Amino acid sequence: MGVGVVDALPPPPPIIPPIVEPVRVKTEVVEKKNLRVPIARLGFGLKGQKIPLLTNHFKVNVANLHESFHQYSVRDNGNKSTDESLDVEDDKTTDEKGGEKGPVQADNAEREYGFSPVKVMKITEYVGEVGELEQMKLFLEKLTFLELVKVSVYAITDKEKARITSDLLMLPRLSMCKLHIKFCEKAIPKLNT
Repeated sequence: MGVGVVDALPPPPPIIPPIVEPVRVKTEVVEKKNLRVPIARLGFGLKGQKIPLLTNHFKVNVANLHESFHQYSVRDNGNKSTDESLDVEDDKTTDEKGGEKGPVQADNAEREYGFSPVKVMKITEYVGEVGELEQMKLFLEKLTFLELVKVSVYAITDKEKARITSDLLMLPRLSMCKLHIKFCEKAIPKLNT
C-alpha cells in the first residue's frame, strides 16, 4: 500500500440468468472392498490330509536369515483335549497321518504357549545339536503346566547316548515335569527339501 494508491476490489462475478440450470455432479459412494479375505496360495498345503484348524497358536518371525535355526512342527495328536498335548516334530519328515505342519520357533514359546495348559510334549527326531538343545531349554522354561516330556532320540554310540541324556536332564525346567527319553535304533532318513 503506497501513498495515494487506493486498493481496488476485484470485479463482481457475472450475473447468471435465471433460465440457466446449474449442472449437478452426482457422487457415487464407492463400496470399499475387504482386503482381508482368504485367498488360495498355490503350492502351500498340497500334501497330506486336510484338517480343520481351530486356532492359530503360532507366529514365526525370522530376524536374521543368515543364522541357522531349527524349525519344528506343532500338531494336534488326536486327543479330545487339544490344548493339553503338544507334538513337536522335525519339519523335514512326514508324520504317519500325512497331516499338515506349521512351523514354530522355540523363542516364541513364552508368547505363544506361556499360559497354555500343555501337559504333555512329545519331541521326535531329536539328535542333540546345540540349536536343538537351546530351543528345548526354552520350551521347558516357558511351558509352566508341563507334566511329561517324551523325547525320541537318534544316537549311534553309547557316548552320544550318555551326552544327550545328561544334557537333557541338566536342562532347567519351570515345572516339575517328568522326562522320558527313548533311544531309537536307526534314524529315519530325512528328506532334502
